Amino acid sequence: MGTQTRIENAKSYPLGMNTGKLDAALAAFADDASYYGIEKRDGRIHRKLHTPKSEIEKYIGAWLEAASDGISYEIRNAREWGDCVLIEWADVATGHGDRYQNEGILLFEFDENDRIKHARAYQDFGPLAAWSFLEL
Repeated sequence: MGTQTRIENAKSYPLGMNTGKLDAALAAFADDASYYGIEKRDGRIHRKLHTPKSEIEKYIGAWLEAASDGISYEIRNAREWGDCVLIEWADVATGHGDRYQNEGILLFEFDENDRIKHARAYQDFGPLAAWSFLEL
């Protein structure tokens, strides 16, 4: 285990999303993992911590439902950054007559077995505000 395992485990999330299968996207997440994502409240986007993995499954499952016609992540860069793995990405998703396109970064932290313990997603809120995911 080590750097290469952590990088591959981090990459398994966006590559799993490309398959449209929740279990593939979250295969490297520990059962007690947390994911710092988003939610929409009062018409505004806010950050929200989703934990444990069963809650992450609901959150990411909603992304995949909104992208019912497919999602495609392009990994622009994946590298170890301190004790984390940083992935720079761009994505396009379509579903329910809606199209979403964005770019951002994902930061992953790991447990002693190199499973994802914590993930954070940062992206442009503009495209998020217009996408139906937040309305589901």
